[in-house]
Amino acid sequence: MNRKRNSRHIERIETTAGAVDVLGDMHLPDHNRLGLICSQKCPGDVILKTDDFARLVRGSGITIVSGFHSPIEKDCLPILLRGADPIVIVQAHKLSTSRLAKEWQKAIAAKRLLLLSPFGDNESPLNSPPSATGSSRQSPTKY
Repeated sequence: MNRKRNSRHIERIETTAGAVDVLGDMHLPDHNRLGLICSQKCPGDVILKTDDFARLVRGSGITIVSGFHSPIEKDCLPILLRGADPIVIVQAHKLSTSRLAKEWQKAIAAKRLLLLSPFGDNESPLNSPPSATGSSRQSPTKY
């Protein structure tokens, strides 16, 4: 990995999958990991089971990796942040240190939170090139 450091403590690293901005402890992915992916809409019993899951996995030593974008994922994040286990958040936008929640700042300082984003300073989800998986997302049309 090729690392570049800038003044905001956000690093741009080169990986085999492409460049990624990172903020936090780069060694968190070295732990056992479990991805948390939830649909935007779920039945009530799934929401309750997911909440129970977040409480159960907190304190297990497993690193939880998620975008924490869906409502259920967002509900799980504060539960997980109250624990001591590592968390990796893959953001769908450019990283910024100016608006980090205090809970996130504390977790980053405690070396248990890692933020990742494939979007650098001059990129956004709307103007980035399609992924290698053949994403159907199209760039905005100019008239």
